Amino acid sequence: MRIVFGVHQFFPKYTTGTEVHTLDLAREMRRRGHEVMIVTHQRTHAAVDTAHDAIERYRYDDFPVYAIVDVPPLSWEATGSAYDSRVSAERFAALMHELAPDLVHFTHVMRLGIGALRALLRTGVPYVVTLTDFFALCPRIILMDRAGRLCDGPLFNDCIWCMTGSRVLPLHSIALPEDAAAMYTETLNVEGLAVAEEQRAAGQRYHLLRYYLAGASKLIAPTRFLHEMFVRNGYAAEWLLYSPFAVDEDQLADHAHQPSATSVRIGFLGSVTEHKGPHVLIEAFRRLPREDARLEIWGEMPDPVYAERIRGLAGDDPRITLHGRFAPKDQPDILARLDVMVVPSLWHENTPLVLCAAVHAGIPVVGSNVGGVTELVTDEENGLVYPAGNVVALHNALRRLIEDPALRSRLRGHRRTFPTAREQGTVLEAVYRAAIATNTAKKSYDRSERR
Repeated sequence: MRIVFGVHQFFPKYTTGTEVHTLDLAREMRRRGHEVMIVTHQRTHAAVDTAHDAIERYRYDDFPVYAIVDVPPLSWEATGSAYDSRVSAERFAALMHELAPDLVHFTHVMRLGIGALRALLRTGVPYVVTLTDFFALCPRIILMDRAGRLCDGPLFNDCIWCMTGSRVLPLHSIALPEDAAAMYTETLNVEGLAVAEEQRAAGQRYHLLRYYLAGASKLIAPTRFLHEMFVRNGYAAEWLLYSPFAVDEDQLADHAHQPSATSVRIGFLGSVTEHKGPHVLIEAFRRLPREDARLEIWGEMPDPVYAERIRGLAGDDPRITLHGRFAPKDQPDILARLDVMVVPSLWHENTPLVLCAAVHAGIPVVGSNVGGVTELVTDEENGLVYPAGNVVALHNALRRLIEDPALRSRLRGHRRTFPTAREQGTVLEAVYRAAIATNTAKKSYDRSERR
């Protein structure tokens, strides 16, 4: 098979969980003898008017990578461009004509957008989409509203207010494509209202994404919580397949736990962003009086303002180390040095790969009580669960683990297992073959009907 993996950003510049997942899938499909290509997106503020600049071509891990170059407009994330960029759509369609894949697997549709899905529907190339987070449900991606409250999705809350501060719901003035308009007939018009572009984009977003994602041969939910959230928000259960992330068993086996003789090492691994909650962790940790505890924060700080806040919270406490960005290949070694891992997320979470690796390795996890965490962390079984955002409760959980080695040992004895890369590859290969076979049969039927 000729397989294209589509992802919103990719190595070497971007190295977070979705990019790692994409690379792992690509490697497994290549190992199985398939021809694999990667199409991604590259944002730039430079002029890219010529055809030569439109697509950046390079190789990574010996995969051909095609990065569609696009110039984001002002308020780029607030307008429709994050999910429906005309420039990205045109360049994606041209690439598909050039690459002629048998199937496209999107591990994230952001930035490539619905224009990419639309192009595949029009040309008859089957596609599969992994729902790695809540992008298709939430313009902010994280299902937290502008006031910082957890959100249950667009069918339960007002996305336009969340994005723009306006409670107007101008669905009547939203232009849906002809094929999608027949499916959605919701109308609510306020006479004389001039609808802002941000309002228009937010209002039509859910419907457009749902319509084009429904055209996928299969939507893959790597967690049961994601599966449940999408079904609750209008996605048919038969569209979705639960298929958990894979964990590299061999790599973890080569990095057995390396306890320190002098301290209890507590770690946070992931993007150092506000919704991930590292500020809650630092505040809780600094209340610990013990000198034998260490806190290691691993991860990139993409927001300079929040990064300054984190540095201020860490202050001059010699027990806290801010390591910054780490290479994915170093993750097993980092995990092996930890006695406890903390996932202090304030959002629902999408069950990050590092959490999967931690519970698979048997590392005790202290996690907030949000759906993507509690799916893997059971209180008093393989970790401790506390109310999200509660500094005192997190402090108490950390103190228990530091003061009670027997508790750490008991929690470490309860591992959760995940599929290997080969097991995951077998599942996906079957999905791909079924998608191609169904698509071929449909094309044959359509041709016979036209005769």
